[in-house]
Amino acid sequence: MMRLAVRSVACRALVYLLASTACASKPPLPAPKANDPLVMVVEVGPAIAKDPDPPAPMTAPRAMPQAADGTLAAQPPPVRQLASDRGLALDNAWGARGHSVLTLGAGETELSGVVPLADGTLYVGGHTHFGETDACVAKLDAAGKLDKKFGTLGFARVGEFGAFGSALAVDAKGRAVLAGYFYKAGATQLLVGRVMPDGQLDPTFGTGGVVVSNFGGNDERPTGIIALANGGTLVVGNHSSRTDDSAYFALFDERGAPDTRFGPKGVAFFDVMPGREFVTRAILGADGSLVLGGYSPKRKVAFVARVHLDGSPDLGFGDRGVTVLVDSDIGSAWALTIDGDGKVLVGGQTRNDTVVIARVDRNGHLDPSFGKGGYLRGPARAGDQVYALFPTASNGIVGVGFRGLANDARSLLLKITPDGKLDTTFGIGGLLLGNARGEYLSAGAVDASGGLVGVGMRAGTKTEQIDGLVMRFAAQP
Repeated sequence: MMRLAVRSVACRALVYLLASTACASKPPLPAPKANDPLVMVVEVGPAIAKDPDPPAPMTAPRAMPQAADGTLAAQPPPVRQLASDRGLALDNAWGARGHSVLTLGAGETELSGVVPLADGTLYVGGHTHFGETDACVAKLDAAGKLDKKFGTLGFARVGEFGAFGSALAVDAKGRAVLAGYFYKAGATQLLVGRVMPDGQLDPTFGTGGVVVSNFGGNDERPTGIIALANGGTLVVGNHSSRTDDSAYFALFDERGAPDTRFGPKGVAFFDVMPGREFVTRAILGADGSLVLGGYSPKRKVAFVARVHLDGSPDLGFGDRGVTVLVDSDIGSAWALTIDGDGKVLVGGQTRNDTVVIARVDRNGHLDPSFGKGGYLRGPARAGDQVYALFPTASNGIVGVGFRGLANDARSLLLKITPDGKLDTTFGIGGLLLGNARGEYLSAGAVDASGGLVGVGMRAGTKTEQIDGLVMRFAAQP
């Protein structure tokens, strides 16, 4: 009974992450149809068939003027690399032997974002059970304990919409900004909330600290959020409607009002390719550009795109801003990072449950010096999934994810050499599996000391209960 219950809850929680149709309680993203920006195709193995939909001109958003006060300048997080190339191990001095399990009573608590601060404290975002499920931000102290002076018993409730948190950022004033979504009248609405350092919603933002938006689509699920230098917020997500499906870029000013330089609703759109596709990650480059990663389940490919902060494509990257990585059988792609040389790595899973990671150079071309023809593949059919990637000081890479599903899931770290091979000096064959069962890591961040913090969820001790999970790995000397 426990096994079946946890499988159902985990499927509901990861329905968007896994693009699954197995759970009816949270519908998957609708299949988009989008315009085609003449993508650059890198073929490995059998080429995919051409999409039957004829390409249409790309609809680029209006260019956004650069204000003298730096209005559109992003507030990038510190550039952090893992401190040691010798590996990572659970920090037994942090939390409970490297773990912190978060919950607010019976029900589901799942974490989808983490931002480490310079003093060793952490903000985490996701959702928990306040009598009913809702989006939340929580704070941990430097020892890995829930800061119960923050919000209510350590949790700040972001609205009362039955929402799910997706992406988290912290602005220059120390305010946590959470992007999430909720269901209303058969459509998915975007929710953005801003939380003060004491855990209270910021009354100067939106209505009571929360902004709700819909851009005319059936689905407005966010996948990334960036704090801007002037206190504004840029949210990246997936937009689906009857007439158009694309990535969206929603810009809000410091008060939470739409910035109309992105149009009347403060939003611009970018169509990556025709057919069904998901933008799953968005990260800020050192040059101020925005790098997107994702995949198309119909085409069985991953893609990388680079755009300016106004959503217009960077024409110096790939072909009109997009590079499509044609693998023989890509099932999903959820991990994205930029290494110290400015190269972009995207990680995912083939449809036969094998991890695959690709690297492209600064110009968006597949890097043949990485792995085999630009690709690394993990152990075949192992059921491994990688959801985050982080560079080391020598341009090696550490991936974070999990192996297996439901009660059988185990946290997973994998370490990759700069030339794209599993580092056999790390763990067993380059992989480090957690000892506990039922643990998922689906996001992470490098903290100020160069350690790694992963967040996700863990099967609880009660039927149909899921607890939020935070794990800290210390760099080895």
